Amino acid sequence: MTVKVQKITHPFAWELTQARIDESIVTGQPLVERPFWYENQETGQLYYDLYGCLGWPTEVSDKDQGMPGYVGIVGIIKPKTEGKPIQDAAVQLLAEVESYDVPTLLDEVIRLRTEYGFGCHRGLLQAFMGDPERFITALALYNERLG
Repeated sequence: MTVKVQKITHPFAWELTQARIDESIVTGQPLVERPFWYENQETGQLYYDLYGCLGWPTEVSDKDQGMPGYVGIVGIIKPKTEGKPIQDAAVQLLAEVESYDVPTLLDEVIRLRTEYGFGCHRGLLQAFMGDPERFITALALYNERLG
């Protein structure tokens, strides 16, 4: 499987970080842009960060089969030109999968996080946003099988 996202680090990362911290203090801005970002190898699009989300399927009833579960990867777009505030960044959906089957959704989480660079930075796609209490037994069994 080819990895679609690569981590790009500024050549003067420490110096840039310190300069951004100083600028943040002077201007009163709460956010400090990191000295690294991610690049989509297929499109060249740059991202401040990538996030994973997971929505569980709804309950099946006699009336209908409910709503499918959902797995998605979104990227916070980094403009190619400097100067645009990070607070104004747009979000782009990079990948999504729907399924009524919980193990299939969990398999897709593993596939998508690998495809989008899991491991190229210690914080990248470590956790997927979603309800941690729902399907906790299935999730624990799946994690045990992975470990």
